[in-house]
Amino acid sequence: MVLGFFKKAGSGKDDAGQNGPSSSEKSGVIDLEYNKKPPLYFSPFTPKNIIGRDSDINEIVQKKNQTRFLIIGDQQFKGIGKTAFSLRIAEKFASQYPEGQVYIDLKPNGRKPLSVTEVMAQVIWHFKIRCKIEDSEEKLKKTYLKALTRKKIILLLDGVTQPIEVLKLLPPKNCLMIVVSQERISLSGFYRKSMKALDPESAQKLLMSHTPKIKEKAKEIAEFCEFIPMPLCIAGGLLATSKTFSEKAFCEKLQQWAEGNLLMELIEQSYKDLEAGTAKVFRKLYVFLDGFDAKAQDFICQDKQNEHLTILVNRQLVMFNEKSGCYRLHPMIHKFLRDKITEPEMLDAEKRHATHFMIRLQGLQNEVAGKDPSSTRRSVNAFDSDWGNYQAAQEWALENLGTSDENNNLCASFPESGAQFLKWRLSPKACMEWFDAGLSATQCLKDNQAELRQLINLSEATFDSRDYGKAKELHEDSLEMALEIGDGSSATMILDKLAFFQMALNRHGRAIEYYEQALEIFKEDEDIEGQITTLIKIAATSETKGSTRDSIDFLKQALVLAEQTGSHHEQRKIFSDIGKAFFKLGKYKQAREYYEKALVIDKKFHDSYGEACDLWGISLSLEKLGGVGEAIKKGESALKIFKVEKKKEAKQVQEKVRSWKSGALSKTPTVGSSS
Repeated sequence: MVLGFFKKAGSGKDDAGQNGPSSSEKSGVIDLEYNKKPPLYFSPFTPKNIIGRDSDINEIVQKKNQTRFLIIGDQQFKGIGKTAFSLRIAEKFASQYPEGQVYIDLKPNGRKPLSVTEVMAQVIWHFKIRCKIEDSEEKLKKTYLKALTRKKIILLLDGVTQPIEVLKLLPPKNCLMIVVSQERISLSGFYRKSMKALDPESAQKLLMSHTPKIKEKAKEIAEFCEFIPMPLCIAGGLLATSKTFSEKAFCEKLQQWAEGNLLMELIEQSYKDLEAGTAKVFRKLYVFLDGFDAKAQDFICQDKQNEHLTILVNRQLVMFNEKSGCYRLHPMIHKFLRDKITEPEMLDAEKRHATHFMIRLQGLQNEVAGKDPSSTRRSVNAFDSDWGNYQAAQEWALENLGTSDENNNLCASFPESGAQFLKWRLSPKACMEWFDAGLSATQCLKDNQAELRQLINLSEATFDSRDYGKAKELHEDSLEMALEIGDGSSATMILDKLAFFQMALNRHGRAIEYYEQALEIFKEDEDIEGQITTLIKIAATSETKGSTRDSIDFLKQALVLAEQTGSHHEQRKIFSDIGKAFFKLGKYKQAREYYEKALVIDKKFHDSYGEACDLWGISLSLEKLGGVGEAIKKGESALKIFKVEKKKEAKQVQEKVRSWKSGALSKTPTVGSSS
């Protein structure tokens, strides 16, 4: 059994059919909504290594108009090959569904089954880098269906136990859905296929693909294995690598084991036949609840150059995909190891597992921090592929919180290093659980700076969950801590959020108080840019409050600072804002003066849109001052730019200029009329 994967079908080109980065990526801008290169969703087999069932495959392929298939396992036999069969179906249909294939196991090793909302979220991950995952199942389903609309994809759900799970996850008809279940469930509208044992010839071929030397005994061994794929693979792997068994002795053993649970007996015998070092590495693989790569296994199992892992792959005890480099344990193997791993081995492996994936997550965080578009996509996809391992590592760290500073640091590091990924991948409430755990860990460490970062993350996630009252309390706690430890940068950021809360409640005076508090901190830190930004915010809030004169005063203060820094962009914006404020007060002469000052900067730095806006401001001021002719000229100049830039303002400006022209014509005396 070789580990395979579903991948995005096609030539490896992006959605536009072009190789390499898009023009937006070349310019350093990334569309964080859509994922042009989705992550690989690993599945337990590679179709090309699966033997037999050709007639069954042809039966399915003939159902050309069917888009719903239900594959049922045999409750009597484990390892009958239902997942392998479903992957071959997907392979056959891949050319008809070229926009991707998504495999999700609803019953992952060693973890509680995935909820419907978790499955929906993971499907959305496949198509989006930055996701907004709702806590509400109803709202999330809308996003789920929207992500799949008009997309030709294959959705393969393994480990389904209840029909309701499938009914809630039904994709649009443009998608092919394959459901795999060990239970005898029934689904209306699905073509049902129950799995049986292999035919004798295929069973022998599968056995000999692992150990060709047993040709004479292949038929007998296949019969003892009842033509079931997994026992055949384990038997073939054992015979191919063991120095203990002859074919004859093995057949005698099979006859004895057939009276009990043959598959578990084969796994047990293969395990007993391992050398001590290989057996120890095998036991430690239990900590992997998801797929893993050679680097992770090397560090966690202390298996230099994966020497023992290679033996286990040859034994068919570990599945491997050469293309992806990913390894995985079959659920039956994982269950077997649960009773074999010792407590000291478990403790050591789990700690090394948490350490390895903490370091890996920090590396991904650094890539995202670099803001390179291709790195961001690659990092997010890598995060998705290892999501199960990050979950397991954090759960272990949380269970061991308070036992040592090292474990406390692990528990704090996952939510901090993974904060951006968590916000893009989980619902706000799920994020809150991670950040709350991180907060507890930093409190154990007595690390005030780290505690503040976790508290801020928790505050923001709480806000996103729409618990605004609690979010405000947490932001106030964050502010108190930031001021206490002298972290001015965090304090000003929090004050900005608190001002936003007050603005949302129409408490403009209170919002200004928060901004003024931030302004004092910027002054103490001699942060002129921060002062300018805050003064502009105070001015805008004053304007909203109805205090236009106060707004002008604050803008003039900001202008003085902007002139000191030589920031022409900020000067231009402030000139324009002051012009708008004077216009609102009916002081059109002053308004025109400030618009003209802004216009000088627009032209100097070739800001065409800014030029059009300020020309229009001058035009409106001139019209109010009685200079309609000049107003029309300026308005037409603005209109010309708006049209070239394809801006929405063009229509409004055109209508206004037209009305001025009509008014001017109506006042012009006709020939022969008395004056």
